[in-house]
Amino acid sequence: MNPQRLFEVLKESGVLTNSHKYDVMSAYLEICSFSEFQGLVDTHGYYWDDDINLYKDYDWADYGKEAFEACGNSIDDNLLQFFDFEAYGNYIGYDYAHEYSGGIIEIIH
Repeated sequence: MNPQRLFEVLKESGVLTNSHKYDVMSAYLEICSFSEFQGLVDTHGYYWDDDINLYKDYDWADYGKEAFEACGNSIDDNLLQFFDFEAYGNYIGYDYAHEYSGGIIEIIH
């Protein structure tokens, strides 16, 4: 890729001016290739990251607990230690969630 096209992709994606988009791109590039990133930007422009969610500083247990609670579920505090949120997080995110160096990234598309 020539430098001009590289700059155009980065500019169109918004990563040069938006720190959240930069963080999403950095995490995405740990999981996917730059050409896949470029394809998202070419297809969706500035909104390339609409179907990508970051869970910074999360591990699989945090991710699983978040997903469990987001569904309106709850467990009595004294029973929490018996539920394997790590296994649950891995299970529910199997098709679209990935671990990266800063946490968990969901790539829904």
